[in-house]
Amino acid sequence: MRLKQSTSFNVLCIDGGGIKGIIPLCVLVEIERLTGRQSCELFQQINGTSTGGIIAALLAKGYSAKEVLDMYLLKGRDIFKPIFGGWLNPFTWGSGRYDRKVIDRMCDDMLGATKMGELKTQFFCTAVNMQDSQWTHFMKSYKPNYADRRVADLVKRTYSAPTYFGYLTDSEGVWSDGGVGVQTCTLMQSYIETRRQGKASYWILNLGCGYIDALNYKPGKFVLSQIADFVPIARDQSIWQQQNDCRELGVEFYTANILVDKKSNEMDCVDRIDILRQYGQTLSGQTMPMILE
Repeated sequence: MRLKQSTSFNVLCIDGGGIKGIIPLCVLVEIERLTGRQSCELFQQINGTSTGGIIAALLAKGYSAKEVLDMYLLKGRDIFKPIFGGWLNPFTWGSGRYDRKVIDRMCDDMLGATKMGELKTQFFCTAVNMQDSQWTHFMKSYKPNYADRRVADLVKRTYSAPTYFGYLTDSEGVWSDGGVGVQTCTLMQSYIETRRQGKASYWILNLGCGYIDALNYKPGKFVLSQIADFVPIARDQSIWQQQNDCRELGVEFYTANILVDKKSNEMDCVDRIDILRQYGQTLSGQTMPMILE
């Protein structure tokens, strides 16, 4: 089997979503199984934000989707294991709820000393430098200023979600998760890259990490509950807006995403890993007839 829309420049972009990265990974496992090819062979560019950036980097290095999914299933609970006391512990107030050393170590172990220019396909991930926060940084393997940079060092920037793992500070700035702005979904930027590279023939596959039913939203009674609800709704809105804009522009893309229950929409819902996998398998079944022939 092969991609229905196979062109000279196929792009895979993966949304942010924490442990919910299990959902798009399930889709990719099935794509690779049915085509008999790895993602780095099927797509000429792979990119993403936060968990999408981690997945994209590992696929671009040459890992199979199954290997990455197995890592999420095996390491997910360790990565999202709260620091003792959680928010009640004042030592977490200046960083995040989880010890980023765990995910940093995983990143170093799997990506090693690999440089951006050594990846098997084009790759980029996003991050926001809080010292020039009007810009989202797109760290691209195919740009000379990033080619000799270690992939792991740049990927660490894209998952620096402030309330989860805290900011990452290095010699170039104070970095936050690329999804802090409007780049939870990199669909529009993927299209921009095809234009910049002069690709007359292209196709973009956008994989989401689940969304909630905002149509039936009922405001909480307390301000804190309303604030907690605002974040995922704002996140989903930024994704839908990009999809709508791309449709208006006539962009050649397909988005695969699935409605999830509210508890499964939390980025650190490691107690629902099995349910996330079920969502991913359901989405795979819905998606394969649309993208493979």
